[in-house]
Amino acid sequence: MTGGSSAAGTGTMGQAGRMGTGAGSAATSTSSSKPWRASKLIGADIYGADNKKIGEIDDLLVGNGGDMQAVISVGGFLGIGEKLVSVPYSDLQHGEHWMLPGANQDSLKNRPEFKYAEHTND
Repeated sequence: MTGGSSAAGTGTMGQAGRMGTGAGSAATSTSSSKPWRASKLIGADIYGADNKKIGEIDDLLVGNGGDMQAVISVGGFLGIGEKLVSVPYSDLQHGEHWMLPGANQDSLKNRPEFKYAEHTND
């Protein structure tokens, strides 16, 4: 990741940036007053606007400027056939559960595949 651009070419990330508005009144931005522990986020299910599970947080990445990406696994069964994609962490909202408003499983599958070797210092 470099500067303000995202790991998978999804644009720049602002603290209040979110996709869509379909989360309803129970959802809050990820920039709430209390921070979330990464260990509690990794493995969390992600739901779309239709309230169906669309993926799971596989990892969190922090860029040099403090920008964050959530790496989400989508599709597959028991880890076979999964695809990793990244989204700006600021696009996630939390209410009853973690949501990615305006997204569904197909829209995540159509995102560019995230590859650690290309986007991290590992």
